[in-house]
Amino acid sequence: MKKIHFILGALALASSLFAKEVQIGVVLPLTGSISAYGQDVLAGISLANKLYPKMQNNDEVKLVIIDSKGDKIESSNAATRLVSQDKVIGIIGEAITTNTMQVISIAESKKVPMIAPVASGDKLLNKKSYSSRVCFMDSFQGEKFADYASKELGLKTAALIVDQANVYSLGLAKVFETKFSQNGGKIVKKFTISSGDKDFKAIASQLKNLNADFVYMPIYHPEAALIAKQARSIGFDKLISAGDGVNNQTFIELGGSAVNGVIFTDSFDAHNPSTQTGKDFINAYEKEYKQEFQNDFKGELKRIKMRFYEPFLHASTPFLTRLNSIIASLEKPINVAILGQFSSGKSSLLNLILQKEILPTGAVPVTFKPTFLRYAKEYLLKVEFENGFEKLCELSELGFYTDQRKELQAVKNLTLFAPIPLLEKLTLVDMPGLNANVTDDKSAFSELENIHSVIWLSLIDNAGKKSEEDAIISHLELLKDTQSLCVLNQKDKLDQVELERVLNYATEVFGKYFNNPIIALSCKEAKSKQSYERSNFNALLKHLQSLDTQKLHKNFIKTRLLKLCEVLFSQYLLFENILEKLTTIFKTYEDFLTQNESMIKQKIDLLSLEVLTHLKALGEKIAQEIEANIKEKQAYFYTPSTNFLHKNLYQKHEYKAPVIASDEVFLNLFYHSDKFSKEFKKMKTQIFKEFEGLKLDLEGIFSHLEQRIILFKSEFLHIQKDELLQSEVDFSELRAFVGASDELFLKDFKQALFEESLKLDLFFEKLSIKALTNYESASKLTLSFFSRKVNESREFFELDSTEFHLYHPEYHEIYERMLTELNFYEFENLLLDKPFIIKKYEDLNSAFKALILQKFAIINKYKSQIMKQKQWVLETEVLIKDL
Repeated sequence: MKKIHFILGALALASSLFAKEVQIGVVLPLTGSISAYGQDVLAGISLANKLYPKMQNNDEVKLVIIDSKGDKIESSNAATRLVSQDKVIGIIGEAITTNTMQVISIAESKKVPMIAPVASGDKLLNKKSYSSRVCFMDSFQGEKFADYASKELGLKTAALIVDQANVYSLGLAKVFETKFSQNGGKIVKKFTISSGDKDFKAIASQLKNLNADFVYMPIYHPEAALIAKQARSIGFDKLISAGDGVNNQTFIELGGSAVNGVIFTDSFDAHNPSTQTGKDFINAYEKEYKQEFQNDFKGELKRIKMRFYEPFLHASTPFLTRLNSIIASLEKPINVAILGQFSSGKSSLLNLILQKEILPTGAVPVTFKPTFLRYAKEYLLKVEFENGFEKLCELSELGFYTDQRKELQAVKNLTLFAPIPLLEKLTLVDMPGLNANVTDDKSAFSELENIHSVIWLSLIDNAGKKSEEDAIISHLELLKDTQSLCVLNQKDKLDQVELERVLNYATEVFGKYFNNPIIALSCKEAKSKQSYERSNFNALLKHLQSLDTQKLHKNFIKTRLLKLCEVLFSQYLLFENILEKLTTIFKTYEDFLTQNESMIKQKIDLLSLEVLTHLKALGEKIAQEIEANIKEKQAYFYTPSTNFLHKNLYQKHEYKAPVIASDEVFLNLFYHSDKFSKEFKKMKTQIFKEFEGLKLDLEGIFSHLEQRIILFKSEFLHIQKDELLQSEVDFSELRAFVGASDELFLKDFKQALFEESLKLDLFFEKLSIKALTNYESASKLTLSFFSRKVNESREFFELDSTEFHLYHPEYHEIYERMLTELNFYEFENLLLDKPFIIKKYEDLNSAFKALILQKFAIINKYKSQIMKQKQWVLETEVLIKDL
């Protein structure tokens, strides 16, 4: 990826001559399964920007970097943002062909120049006006490797492994296969895989048994490394080869010894640059990024430091500042804190070490801020203010900045420089007295992070007291493994017998908390030459001089680095818990769908029966009215007389003929009274309500999920770091993830519900048109049908009354006919025999459950990103513990 150095200059030429700063967009997969490509490319781009930060007109080039996460939608969104929002003059990215196509689409439509650093798909730049690339095409590398394998290595047979859903893999495999076959080679077996696959044992086993001369796998490094490891583990010993998709350090790290000897193609050879500019850039690249660590403590520290600088960790600036401060402490004197409750004589003790009465003393708290005692050739005071301003002062001004009885400025800390040899080895820190006031405690706690060892100073009157022990316990972490010492001041108050008794009791109560035996001294006696030896002050000085600074340095650095790991672990745990909460929402929802299935189906069955019952009732009412209006009227017909005496005359036959009073039926049903009309409308309204009730039930199923996602979103949308050192980038990404909850976790469900609801609406409309609002037409058709049958029967009866009979419609016949005309049997089939509504509900349920699996995949993808970070920090933690 070191070939990127000239890209920035090419893109920057499009900048306005009047611009003071030009922005170039960078879209790369910096996290995710293919982040290795993005990280390598970004390293080259960043170095190029560092080497060439300005254009020829002196305008500054600024990079706007967006992580595509290896996703094509993210790539498209990133390109859109860069062009529309950031107003970049050009874009570099993405890494792989599929995602680069998305970036090109945006760049071309907006007429913004873009350069693809490593996307090698043949058709990538077809008919493109604003896009280019700095690597070869798949057809070129595929043909060249086919020639190399067959002509240079003399290989005749190959096994081919292709990612079936990867444009890069398919294109490169096709070119290689064609050229290798043209050269007389044979592909003995072609295997297909999918990105994200982990288990390749079956392929590995077949590779071993195939006995092909070599295997060619134009795929990306995550899968390629796993295939190599699994094949080598069972004894596959033939050549493994690949395309430029494995050209990164991660492939080596993932594959380990299994990828030794793998041959692959690439468009740039760092060992043989073709130009002087290339040589200069490679030298700069190696100087910038090449890491060589010695096997001593310092070397291991550098190795650990670089692990924390890993881009995918997204370490915050405060985190890295703290990291650098911890490591830099190795070259500085250790910090020894003088800690204790106020008025325990800390300032008096330090004045004795300073050999001057410099620090103010008193019965009320006078040490307001941490005061550092450092070595210098002469006495001097430095005051650091909260605003960052520093001031050198005379020692006489010290009281003005320490005594709370005076109006003080916003002081951060004080440093006293003194020509005391002891201070060449260590820095003494006079901490504000514990429990003096809240402000002092906060100051103490913040500075205690930088303490290597502790002198706990207590008045001898407090020896063994519960209040003193509680104070010690609250700071126990500072005392552990820090060569800590408990000092009892004012021993001059006791005689020798009392002193021994107090020391024994203090040792019994306090001794277990410290690394050294408790000592008693008297600052009052130490001030006088006559009583100095009796003061036992030399015991304290001897302890300070004998401190194992190397051990303290190592212990300090180890514990502080482990605390940094804890900060990250607490963040990852928080993120995992949040994602687990989201996972639980969908697991619970999956159970909810299953638990409600029988209830919804029961409601649908009841609805179906209700619809059919209403249709039957409708048919009954109309059939009853038709039957009631079947009358008999006097009718007659003539036939030739059969009597000899009445030859050529006709005989009259009288009979009672059935007649359907159709007009009466219509008048009674639809015109003279609105009774039936109201009943029909009521029936339709009732069925409509039943359908709407079902739709509400289905919407309720979605609402069950929607409400929980909304609550999830409201709970975490504005989540902030609870620790300054945590990653702002990670929290920002989490907020963006939560903010996209509607798009990620609800939109698909809402669309599926809409589609199935639409089908139900169409079904109800069909029911309404063909049955519920069709009763007049159905009535007419039924009347017409039976009127025709009655009339036909009369015609036949009058032709031959001995052979034919008059037709009198029975009620059940009328009723069945009405049901037919109302399309009852069609809907009975749709509702009961082939239950349409049940089927639509089952389709919706299946769609929801399939979507749940998709959502699990989205959550698990995020989880895997966190797990990658967590695993990295866990491995770093092991290195720290081994220091």
